[in-house]
Amino acid sequence: MRDEKLDIFRGLAMMWVISVHCLYWLEYFSWHKSFFLTEMSLFFFIAGASNGMASKKSLGSFYVNRFRRILIPYWIYGVICIALISIFRTPETIKGFGNLVYSWANPFVSSRSTILYLPRAVWFVPVYLLVMLAFPLFEKIRNTRMRYLPLIALFLGIVALDFFGIGGKISYYAKMFVFYGFFTYFGLFFTEITKKIQFLPACAVIAIALLSMVALVTFFGQSLDMQNNKFPPNTMFFSYSLAALAILYIFSDSIIYAIKFLRSNVFFDWIYQQYVQRGMTIFLFHPFVFLLLGYLKKTCFAGVNQGISFAVILLLAIPLSAVIGKMFSWVERFNKSI
Repeated sequence: MRDEKLDIFRGLAMMWVISVHCLYWLEYFSWHKSFFLTEMSLFFFIAGASNGMASKKSLGSFYVNRFRRILIPYWIYGVICIALISIFRTPETIKGFGNLVYSWANPFVSSRSTILYLPRAVWFVPVYLLVMLAFPLFEKIRNTRMRYLPLIALFLGIVALDFFGIGGKISYYAKMFVFYGFFTYFGLFFTEITKKIQFLPACAVIAIALLSMVALVTFFGQSLDMQNNKFPPNTMFFSYSLAALAILYIFSDSIIYAIKFLRSNVFFDWIYQQYVQRGMTIFLFHPFVFLLLGYLKKTCFAGVNQGISFAVILLLAIPLSAVIGKMFSWVERFNKSI
């Protein structure tokens, strides 16, 4: 069962990703832009809500469907990237074709690339796989009297790993899992949240989250630069993400109204439809758009006012990413035919 609100925010979240990547990948503005880093918490919240509303399948069918849905498009993207890197490779930076293939075949290994942008978004893939691995258990607990226990346990995991965690790849993925697992599990309460949570409780969440941020800066010296707090996510990023989602909730009706109004325009409606229906494809393949945008920034916008340059680049990035999603929609059809 699809929910119209979730579809609207799914498209909005994907557009937000493109906007954030314009800020970071093309290096616009100062560190204050880090306060726009709210999209991934929303993505996992939507993933939890939409998977919770989906028709129930056996455990095996669920895993096959979820893993195939992300791994096959990822591997196809990887094959294309390997081909491009092989054509434009430099022996000094890429040693051995086998290592190159392995780095793209295994999502838990850093993908090698001599071409800018190509591997920057694929960090999402292993984190999503880990969270989906636990999702059937999340869903089962959600329907018991212990329904709030995972939220408490995952929150405590975020705090514990932040202040007492060890370094290394295991710690990194543990932090990613408890953080995005929290927002995925939180998404299972989507129906209750939209029906029961009112303005004042949402304001209370924002106030508590902001006070937590002040305490983390004052007493623990954590940074207000959210980019420093995101990889891997820590308590500061958790507090900020929770506040951002609460703010989004307060203004959700106005946002939905604005999106529906904009979709009365045929051109915008087509673009938004691509973001709603082909979000995963856009997410994987939009680095190809940024190869063009990066070139345009260096050539056509050199010396141009930063605000004007960013506005034009963003206005190009949003529709071009929709086009790239449409161009590679065959990946989704290929996936479904297997």
